[in-house]
Amino acid sequence: MPESTARSTKGQRSKYNSIVWDTKRQIIWLVGGISFGTFIVYMDAHDETGRFDRSVFAFWEIVLLAIILTLFYLYSRKKT
Repeated sequence: MPESTARSTKGQRSKYNSIVWDTKRQIIWLVGGISFGTFIVYMDAHDETGRFDRSVFAFWEIVLLAIILTLFYLYSRKKT
């Protein structure tokens, strides 16, 4: 294989691997962040007597998802 063809194939392969790694990393961070955040919100949604308050849980879950989605949007924009 000519050197220029080998070099371009290697460059394409590394670019493809970085795209796949970025997608995997984004999925891992999203799943981990939402799971951990939901656990924290669930623990915080109990009142002083230990009863679960659904409205508090729903409010903080919406806030959590808004923060995660905003950060995901900001960090996943294509940098040119």
